[in-house]
Amino acid sequence: MFTGYRYLLVISCIVIAYGYLCRAIGLYFFWESSYIGWSLLFLTGIVYLAYRLRKKERNSRKWPEILGVVILSFILLVQAVLFIVFSSHPSVKAAEDYIRKNDKIIADIGAIASFSISPEGGIESKSDSSGTRGAAEVHLIVKGAKKYLDVAVLVTKRAEEEWEVVDIK
Repeated sequence: MFTGYRYLLVISCIVIAYGYLCRAIGLYFFWESSYIGWSLLFLTGIVYLAYRLRKKERNSRKWPEILGVVILSFILLVQAVLFIVFSSHPSVKAAEDYIRKNDKIIADIGAIASFSISPEGGIESKSDSSGTRGAAEVHLIVKGAKKYLDVAVLVTKRAEEEWEVVDIK
């Protein structure tokens, strides 16, 4: 009997639990783990459903497993595409630049080492003859020398202007 999906399930749950636990106890290492764990859990679902598809008899109903594989695969694909698009968006760059210059955050967490994007928030932009307008809520994990910090940055863009930070939470 194939047990690979069971190992993946256990690893996924451990990684998700660690992601929440490290924030709660102030452990400043691998804060992205909960987001990675959820993706790994979706992958585990795909592996499990594929295993069930192989085990089913020729004349049995397979559509629930096929539908599950398609839905979970679609979710993972959309998540990957959005992460790639979102991470290179100018609103994210504007948020990162603002945080790099924010003395209060630097005093709180120390010198900023890096940023990680959380799969939360969103971007809305609209283009017309007068230019591009938009708003974004960017969630970042800011990794400092002393500690890490979850930051939500509200960024807007007016026509013919650059993205600018409106609020930070």
